Amino acid sequence: MQTTTHEINAILEVIKLYDEGHSGPDFAKLRQAFHPKACVVGHYGGALMFSRRDDYLEILKNDPPPDPNTVQPELILRSLDIVGDTAVATVESTMGEAKFISHLSLIRNGARWQIANGLFHANPT
Repeated sequence: MQTTTHEINAILEVIKLYDEGHSGPDFAKLRQAFHPKACVVGHYGGALMFSRRDDYLEILKNDPPPDPNTVQPELILRSLDIVGDTAVATVESTMGEAKFISHLSLIRNGARWQIANGLFHANPT
């Protein structure tokens, strides 16, 4: 099966929602980007975190808001691999005081793509 430009653009739109949702923060965009049953996994605040989407959003609500006077670097798409109705994107981003490398597993759910799992590694900046 050949991947079309339409499919690639649809996946990139989800990654854009992910980026804009974290940058705002804009929880509506994050809800669109993540499947309701999505899991986010990584070390956060010194502890291993396994969170469903809504629990993850609650954690983000407790983070300090971004400084409006600080321009955050743009998200970098390191790689994208698409096989049928699945995809894996590796992205690099800076949120607050940490640089994140995230592996986003995406699934096509009907006509739309969503993040099914986010696995991240954080480095203090």
